[in-house]
Amino acid sequence: MHPLILIDGNSIGYASQNATKLTVGDLEVQAAFGVIKSLRALTMQNTGHIPVVLWDGRAEWRKEIYPDYKSNRGKDPKMVAMKEAFKKQQPYIEQMLSKLGIGQLRYTNLEADDIAGLLARTATERGQKAILVTGDKDWIQLVSPVVSWLDPIRNRSVSQVNFAEFTGCISPEQFVQLKALKGDPSDEIPGVGGIGEKKGLELLTDYGSVDNFFRLWDESELSSIKLP
Repeated sequence: MHPLILIDGNSIGYASQNATKLTVGDLEVQAAFGVIKSLRALTMQNTGHIPVVLWDGRAEWRKEIYPDYKSNRGKDPKMVAMKEAFKKQQPYIEQMLSKLGIGQLRYTNLEADDIAGLLARTATERGQKAILVTGDKDWIQLVSPVVSWLDPIRNRSVSQVNFAEFTGCISPEQFVQLKALKGDPSDEIPGVGGIGEKKGLELLTDYGSVDNFFRLWDESELSSIKLP
């Protein structure tokens, strides 16, 4: 069974868009150039792997669950201009990838990380190796004995071997709980009041999980603790 390279198209594209400006006529093309260059390097370094580029759809169900999800997007004019410049290149990027025979996936109601989650879980169940290529640290929760995370822009990677060293958490489940405790300002998701990353790590290190903390609290073993 061939290993997979699951590539976050928007993450690599936006990072490439912020590189040195390149133009063809009036069209900026640094994102297109950067994506193809990155994919070429990835496929050469991981011979035998099957590359698949994942694109975002419009996951409106997320906003139905939490209306303020990503409500901060569109407020920074520079970010808006950068995204618009990338979107103009995206159809050409998709055409180039198609010509090169690189698979692409997009679902109308899913974001790329949703698709990655489904594929990574399937890979884990099959024992199929997979590399998640993105600068988005949220994807680290998908790391397993056969699934690793790679950020080619910042030249860093996470596998089961260095998971605890990189994240401070002993497992992906604990990593997800830390994310929930500290929140995610980039997506306009608040954390638990008074608990940031440092206190969140301390809580999880001391009690193992949020569930265990509340179990001990209910059993009155933590009744003397002052909550933040």
